[in-house]
Amino acid sequence: MKNTIVLQTDDKDFKHSISEFLFKHCKDNDVHVDIYEMNKVGSIKVMEIVKAK
Repeated sequence: MKNTIVLQTDDKDFKHSISEFLFKHCKDNDVHVDIYEMNKVGSIKVMEIVKAK
């Protein structure tokens, strides 16, 4: 899971700000980002996978 960042928040302003920042940063630096929003069950499963790696 190289170069993987998992952020867990319910703050809508933070979600909006980080999304804008990442898209601009990636565009300016020719890299790619995927952003996924998950429900509580999905986020728990992702954290289990990340912690196992």
